Amino acid sequence: MPSKIPSRNMSESDDRDAEIASASAAPAAALTGGAFYARTVFDRHGVPHSERSRLVERILQLAYSAAHRRVRGKASWTIEELEALAAHFGETLDEVFLAAAKMRADSATLVAGDLRVKVQLWVGDQTNQPAQGELVATRDGARWTVVAASGDVPGPMYEIRQLLMEPNATYGARIAVLGDEPGVTEPLCAFLRQSGFRADAFHAIESLQQSADAQPYDGYVLDWMVGGQTVGALVARVRAADARCPIAIFTARNERGDVVSDIADMMARHDVRYFSKPLDPNMITAVLRRLIAMPSRA
Repeated sequence: MPSKIPSRNMSESDDRDAEIASASAAPAAALTGGAFYARTVFDRHGVPHSERSRLVERILQLAYSAAHRRVRGKASWTIEELEALAAHFGETLDEVFLAAAKMRADSATLVAGDLRVKVQLWVGDQTNQPAQGELVATRDGARWTVVAASGDVPGPMYEIRQLLMEPNATYGARIAVLGDEPGVTEPLCAFLRQSGFRADAFHAIESLQQSADAQPYDGYVLDWMVGGQTVGALVARVRAADARCPIAIFTARNERGDVVSDIADMMARHDVRYFSKPLDPNMITAVLRRLIAMPSRA
């Protein structure tokens, strides 16, 4: 059952009202990962900003503060939590990712002083009174620009649902995701695509190997056990062909000691990264970006 809310005096209630109001004013551009996908669910189902944290509190049976941090994008969502939120509205996780992916991204330029950075932009609704300094999008013909809101911004301003700023080396990089649980591989692929990668899901070692032989991938995220066999031979083959491409292996959190020992050996011999379930797509994405963009990579 959800945690009971203790009684509060008037001052505490005022603080809570201010906290709820801050949620509605949160820049959408600051929301990434699970918070972004959760917001797309709330938006589609017309959940008011002031009710979102309370709703998450009830669905996930969290303390209010923990629920509020998730809504604000200050705490990570697990795949299971997103699934629970989707189920509350009669949706599957695949439908949540698909709906988010259908949001059209536009090329834009982020302007901050003398800095000019190319970004991918998901534009929201027109906003009439954005908070001073909040990032907003403006349009000049077919060109979008991202600037800090102020009285000097010409023309209408638009809310930013998501902002993707990628090093050129990583945007569009091809990532292979291998595992025999579609409920794990498909959402991860969807997240990687939303983050600017081209991700392909595989459910058999042989099918991934055939695809990689035809055109090697820029990175690999592999379940340690697939179809009753380990990916050890696949990792060795990939590493022999490419000494620097990122390879990540994931397993259940509580694996046997011999499995842990085998993976540790892979990490030492083949420069492999390791993650445990439930997977954190934000962490995996960050590691892939850093390793692919390393200057020393051929």
